[in-house]
Amino acid sequence: MATTNSHSQILTNQIDFIQRNKVIEHYKHRFNQLEVLSPTPGSSAPKGRTEFSFYDKLNRYFPGQILIDYKMVKYVEYPYTPDFILHLPAWNLYVDIEIDEPYDAKKRKPTHCIDVPKDTNRDDFFLDKNWVVIRFAEEQIVESPKSCCKFIASVVSKLTGQTLPGELKDVPRLKDVPRWNTKKAKRMARKKYRNYY
Repeated sequence: MATTNSHSQILTNQIDFIQRNKVIEHYKHRFNQLEVLSPTPGSSAPKGRTEFSFYDKLNRYFPGQILIDYKMVKYVEYPYTPDFILHLPAWNLYVDIEIDEPYDAKKRKPTHCIDVPKDTNRDDFFLDKNWVVIRFAEEQIVESPKSCCKFIASVVSKLTGQTLPGELKDVPRLKDVPRWNTKKAKRMARKKYRNYY
């Protein structure tokens, strides 16, 4: 009996695998039908303090799939520059990965506030071009870079049906960080909040 059960389990797993692959191919075909605006190399936008260390983490879990220093031209004089781009060429899939700070480090001016439409307009531009946008608070990147990578991998998994990388399966779930408005960002700047994570 044990042999029959394990044999039927193997057969069931093979059928599940075949069906899953058919679903993945179906979604891959649908992604490739989308008209997607490709980024252009050559951005010279300044890097935030956490971008270099997070770039190393991204390359570890998404080797050969991370692009930096690219721009998306909305207006010639003002291109959008993603912090990072996760690109899956076989899927025609681009993911804009952003790190949001509550205020500028030099002038302590509020940034990425939910009561200012700048980021929403930017996100809408990328979404209209059939991109995916993922925004992290800088605090999340500093405190839980692996959990951020797991979140990205989870989004890709949901879109493509691909399994989560084994290295990320046991990584804790990313802690939520509430978005801030201008008033809260000013308060955070006064308290030098970014110095404490």
